Amino acid sequence: MKDALPNAIKTFITLDFFNHDTRNTDMITGYDPQFKTLFSFKNAVDDFYLKHLYKDFVLAEIFTIKGSRTRVTEKIGEAKLPL
Repeated sequence: MKDALPNAIKTFITLDFFNHDTRNTDMITGYDPQFKTLFSFKNAVDDFYLKHLYKDFVLAEIFTIKGSRTRVTEKIGEAKLPL
């Protein structure tokens, strides 16, 4: 992808946690994106939630936007972050 101009590379990250809607970062332009996003989620602390924290993970997916006209979104990676 280094053959593209830096302003043609656009990247964002989505985050899935517990029973909340998917959140995403702002789109960052360039070869070396630096994300400085803070997400907060309000949850009732009960047995179901505590079991989720013990057994599950946060899913973070990384996407790139290709093309200036068609704007095709392509997933380029993911991470399952243990809680």
